[in-house]
Amino acid sequence: MIMRQTEQRKVLICIPTFNESDNIVPLVEKIYHLLPDIDILVVDDGSTDGTREKIIELTKQYSHLKPFFRKRDGGLAGAILAGFHYAFSHGYEWVLTMDADFSHDPHDIPRFLKLASEEKVDVIIGSRHLRGGGVRGWNWQRHFLHFLSRMYVTLLFGRFTSDFTNNFKMYRVDDLRRFPLEEIMLRMGPGFVGHTLLIYLFSREGYRIRELPVVFPDRQQGRSKMSLREMLIGSLAILKVRLSLKKLRSLSTAREDKVSQGISRQF
Repeated sequence: MIMRQTEQRKVLICIPTFNESDNIVPLVEKIYHLLPDIDILVVDDGSTDGTREKIIELTKQYSHLKPFFRKRDGGLAGAILAGFHYAFSHGYEWVLTMDADFSHDPHDIPRFLKLASEEKVDVIIGSRHLRGGGVRGWNWQRHFLHFLSRMYVTLLFGRFTSDFTNNFKMYRVDDLRRFPLEEIMLRMGPGFVGHTLLIYLFSREGYRIRELPVVFPDRQQGRSKMSLREMLIGSLAILKVRLSLKKLRSLSTAREDKVSQGISRQF
């Protein structure tokens, strides 16, 4: 059973955008066709192609759509972090992150919600590497770069999940509060590095992670934000992360102690 209307309102979908004018309208329309009562936060990073104007028009049609406009392209990690903080301050129980280019199929969202409502889980990951999942439309170069990135992360951190770099994830909000998110998402490298590291820390700290098979089609409209340059920068950033784990461990512990003290004071 998919989450009921009142349960849908406990979930925030966070969609970062940068020059996605060809995709944002059909994406939002598709999500609201499937889940008319869910809240969507679109975090736009200074788009110059008309994306912002289309988001504003969509808010006139969909009351649950929330625009969040940033002045410039602050990167994927910063946009995701903005979504996390919005979820913190508005009382959501779950936040789901997804891309705006239809690489993440809106039809998979009800599967995330169903799992969250039926099982005790802290993070749900859409995986391209489980039976039933996969990619569609990639050329051999994209496959090769993705293979290298998976092997590199596995070499440095071990195998903590089957899909390290996919941004199609759903997090329990109270668990996110326990991590030093600014340190993880902003200071450790480009976008995919931050949410890859975050899942590693969830796994290392013993949180309950589940994966769902998803099919990842290549974008049909607009230009991909992933490049060889960003992959190389990300690889160096991941190495930096591996060397900084002791520092992150102490920050995470201090953050968790602070959250626990805050919870105890409330009671």
